[in-house]
Amino acid sequence: MAKISDELKQAISQMTDKEKDKLLFRLVAKDTPLVERLTFELVEDKSTLDGRVRKLEVFIISHIPFAETRYLTPGYLLMDLRSINAQITRHVKTTKDKLSDVVLPILMLNTAFERHMPMLKRFTRNRSATFTKYVIQRLTGLFKKINKLDPDYYIEIEEDLNQLLTYVYDFEWTAELATINNIPKNWEY
Repeated sequence: MAKISDELKQAISQMTDKEKDKLLFRLVAKDTPLVERLTFELVEDKSTLDGRVRKLEVFIISHIPFAETRYLTPGYLLMDLRSINAQITRHVKTTKDKLSDVVLPILMLNTAFERHMPMLKRFTRNRSATFTKYVIQRLTGLFKKINKLDPDYYIEIEEDLNQLLTYVYDFEWTAELATINNIPKNWEY
């Protein structure tokens, strides 16, 4: 991003309000994430947050395919998870919702393990390496985010997080890496 000189700042501040608004609208329109965030903050009612979260939950559940629907490998499943995670990140950047930043990735990983554990167990460590590394990185990040949450939210995430930890320790390759990274087998607040 270019630095604005003091002379340019002075010149912009002397523009009329109408000219500044016109310029501002043109600049904001070029930044889609900023448009989404401003729409959420300035136009929508904060009560729409629950609706946005529900839509994203439906998106997550519908975009992780069932094991029977197509041939999958850990690599293809990982591509789906990364795509879904991008939507979660976009939602969090737009809404600044810290709880969704924990709850939605847990839902995503739980759904992936629930639907694909038999497929995952068929593959060797090498074929599962990138998937395994991704899951452990997400878990490590989740624990950091959980520590920053208000403890009142812990009851909402405990059951789902412990289900995820059960899946992680039920799958040999993630269990091995989780142990190395000191990820607990059970989380209690």
